[in-house]
Amino acid sequence: MKRKSAAPRVGILMGSDSDWEVMSAAAARLDALDVPYEVTVTSAHRAPRRTAEYARSARERGLGVLIAGAGVAAHLAGVVAAYTTLPVIGVPLEAGSLRGIDALLSTVQMPAGVPVAAVAIGKHGAENAAILAVQILAVSDEALAQRLAEFKEELRESMREAIALEKDFIRDCLPVNAVGLAVDEFLTYIDYIADRRLEGCGLTPLAAGIKNPLPWLAEMMDIKKEQNFFEGRVTEYQKSSALQAARDDEL
Repeated sequence: MKRKSAAPRVGILMGSDSDWEVMSAAAARLDALDVPYEVTVTSAHRAPRRTAEYARSARERGLGVLIAGAGVAAHLAGVVAAYTTLPVIGVPLEAGSLRGIDALLSTVQMPAGVPVAAVAIGKHGAENAAILAVQILAVSDEALAQRLAEFKEELRESMREAIALEKDFIRDCLPVNAVGLAVDEFLTYIDYIADRRLEGCGLTPLAAGIKNPLPWLAEMMDIKKEQNFFEGRVTEYQKSSALQAARDDEL
């Protein structure tokens, strides 16, 4: 079992040490929010007694939330939840031929009376598990609540930067007018997609009430593509020299 120096408030459990590649995302987010945690490897199947004892003693040891990551027949979170009254968050891990779907169903389909909060498969789920754990703790901790508010604002600021970069690229590098699109409408469309992304994250939109100026374009893009509009493209633009080259040409 690994511990941070301060008394841990969150317990991170995983069925195998190989799961750390994914579960480290939870630890990294807790570090960023300055929330102490402990990490332990225990299996619902290979070490059931150890798992049960860990869960039974968690509250007495000062933990407030438990995060359990497991793959395939992912019973770790459910077994832990059976032995504690603390909130348990399950992280389904991708392993085997079903790419994590089996773990997701094993984690989320708990019987009434033994709840497990399930997040997404993989690293995104692990990070969200950490954020959810902090949100639970922040209900009675004003300092944590403030840190979360600052984190949310950082998310909004990163979206602002992504929007600005995307708009610069469209103005300077894409022949939008040449293919019959109005630049202003296309830039507004970026704001529209950005707001959808923020709303999906539970954040306040940057341009509340904005309407889609290009509904036909939205119909051509599936939801997943729209949600990843910035994530999939902004990094490419940052890596390329196209934007800088266009600005150099203007000079």
